Amino acid sequence: PVTTGVKMLCELLGYDSLYLASEGKALLIASAGKAGDIIRKLRSFPECRRAALVGKVTDGTRGMVYLKTVSGSTRVLDMLAGDMTPRIC
Repeated sequence: PVTTGVKMLCELLGYDSLYLASEGKALLIASAGKAGDIIRKLRSFPECRRAALVGKVTDGTRGMVYLKTVSGSTRVLDMLAGDMTPRIC
């Protein structure tokens, strides 16, 4: 999940948070039957208390990632066309 602060800053600067460097974030892919157990285990660690199920793999179009928007529509998550926005650290 993207925090409200990150969403607000990205909106202000015109960035899409999905194309920024996200240190400390991980995306795990697991079978649907194990996902709940994995989320519960991750949440047992203070650093992972916000762990969440964010999607599912379907038999739909291969190699495509679809996002549900806050308005309820769907959009394609395009491959990054250029370099990721550099980290400032």
